[in-house]
Amino acid sequence: PRLETARREVATIGEVFEHVAVVADPPMLKGRRYGNVVIARSDRPFGDDPRLARTLLAGAAPARFLLPQEVEKFAAGARTLHDQVPG
Repeated sequence: PRLETARREVATIGEVFEHVAVVADPPMLKGRRYGNVVIARSDRPFGDDPRLARTLLAGAAPARFLLPQEVEKFAAGARTLHDQVPG
């Protein structure tokens, strides 16, 4: 329900790429439902065209596109993931 792994993944990707997007089912983002989180990264801004948000919400499986400020808030305080190096 707290989406800890997804938050950590977003924080980790955000350390490498300036632009990170998150798309997911709105109730799931609130911890009310299980599902998938799509995390995308880019070298360029994703933009904030309101048509994208409307298209995602109107689909058979409604989804929400988090704006950059929302992505930062989503990942705030999450520990980044690191590969374990064999010793």
